[in-house]
Amino acid sequence: MGMRRLPLSQKREEADQPGPFIAPRAGDDEGPLPNAKDDHPALYGRGDPCGLCTGRFFRHAACGGGGERSLGDTPYYLPPRQGAPPGAAPLDPASQKPTRVSPCGRPPATPWLSLVLMCILLILSACGRSVLAEQTHVGSTGTLTGVNTVAADLQAEEAQLRKFRGPEGWIWRISLPDNRLVVFYGNPLSPVMGPIGQYPDDELIAKLREQGQAYADLDPRHRVVPAIDYVTPVVQSRATYDGSWVYRMPDDSIEHYVHLANSNHVLFFFDMQIGHSSIQKEVNLLWPYLQMPGVELSLDPEFDMPPGTTPGVEFGRMKAVEINWVIDQLSNLVLTQHLPPKILIIHQFLESMLPDWQNIKLKPGVQVITCVDGFGTPGEKIDDYRMFDKEQLIQYPGMKLFYKLDKPVMSPADVLALDPSPVMVMYQ
Repeated sequence: MGMRRLPLSQKREEADQPGPFIAPRAGDDEGPLPNAKDDHPALYGRGDPCGLCTGRFFRHAACGGGGERSLGDTPYYLPPRQGAPPGAAPLDPASQKPTRVSPCGRPPATPWLSLVLMCILLILSACGRSVLAEQTHVGSTGTLTGVNTVAADLQAEEAQLRKFRGPEGWIWRISLPDNRLVVFYGNPLSPVMGPIGQYPDDELIAKLREQGQAYADLDPRHRVVPAIDYVTPVVQSRATYDGSWVYRMPDDSIEHYVHLANSNHVLFFFDMQIGHSSIQKEVNLLWPYLQMPGVELSLDPEFDMPPGTTPGVEFGRMKAVEINWVIDQLSNLVLTQHLPPKILIIHQFLESMLPDWQNIKLKPGVQVITCVDGFGTPGEKIDDYRMFDKEQLIQYPGMKLFYKLDKPVMSPADVLALDPSPVMVMYQ
């Protein structure tokens, strides 16, 4: 069983001022959305060329000059040829008035021919409606099928394109287990807790990408997605004024790192140490952020403290009913707000931390990763991984490594050789 982390550092009284925002990298913009009107002119009212002039089917009034104009447009007269610009209508020999023409330059059909064509079109239109009525029906689920279904499918396809090609498209393309997350852990007020508190913004992102590239080079089949695991609330070693034993990070710090992550196509995780508070209270406090695409959640049962216990002295535990409540909230959020799937990480290095893990229920829209935590030798960590990410796996496996406390730190090749191969690797 893995060893455990060093004692908690004391909090600072004042939060650091947020640093400058990092602008998105060049090349991240994937271009404008396709123009649906160009792809589907019939659905968006773009006129077809004049039927009488081209011989193609047309949906305008009989050509008095429909051309590319909409229904109801009327033909027009050009001035007499004398003194008129090139291309003006010729004069009628009998009346010496300009000839009535369509925009494509051809004389209109005679009135009787127009009437005949209009009658034919009315007959064809009536037949078409009859056939359409027979083909359109209500299915067993009560959903209108036929032409309405085709239009709905096209609209759904366009919505998907907007999701994948829009500014949040990089989040929609993340899919487990097809991708692999490489995550930096920590808190900006504590260098001891991990990389987030050790580096300024630009260096943090650069080192995170460098670490992720090591996995991408070894396993190019799984695209690497970088992420930061930002700890808040942070458990304290003594009681706080509200009895929660936690320190909650200020909004300006949270907003800074959410923006830093999003602008660099990095996922942002809240890592919760809830102390003697409740999971419901802490999730609700951060709920406005969790409604944002690309903002995910981590739970640390080690610091979910039973009554009368001291964080850092005794280990906590998290019941399935607490985790299921979180999954229910995230699933409902994703399904009702049409968000990308949420990712939930659950830390564990002792069986007692998830005493009834078998009762954890998966829900649509939420992907659950068990992160094998705790520092130690590679052999100890592999033993823990075999137990929690193979024998007791909830959904997807993950591994946490400690740059300064693992002796030695497992290499990316060693991590990828684990069975099963982790979809997430976290560094503290």
